[in-house]
Amino acid sequence: MNIFDFTKNFPDEESCILHFKTQREQKGVVCP
Repeated sequence: MNIFDFTKNFPDEESCILHFKTQREQKGVVCP
């Protein structure tokens, strides 16, 4: 993903936070 794709997928901070919250809720927190 390049910067143009990133800004298209996440036009604002709120959409970015929502995406990562959703990912965390689906997969849970995993330590590497």
